[in-house]
Amino acid sequence: MSAEGPAGRSSLAVEAQGVGLRSLSVEAHDVNLDDLLVASGRRLPFEATMPISTKLKIDLAEDKSLASMEGRFGLGGRLFQAR
Repeated sequence: MSAEGPAGRSSLAVEAQGVGLRSLSVEAHDVNLDDLLVASGRRLPFEATMPISTKLKIDLAEDKSLASMEGRFGLGGRLFQAR
């Protein structure tokens, strides 16, 4: 899924596998924090227009124990200020 917003283009991709080794993969590019919080109705004590990018992969063994987890998280350079 991708969208064009006030902060530019952002995208989100989610993939799940449920046979044998169960896995969940989430990848987001240039998502705006305010856009994520719109649905919650919350307001943070700061304003940020920094794009957030992340990649997370979780694998579960057949007994549903955590087999592996890896990820990365990044913030782009834009506005960050207290309200």
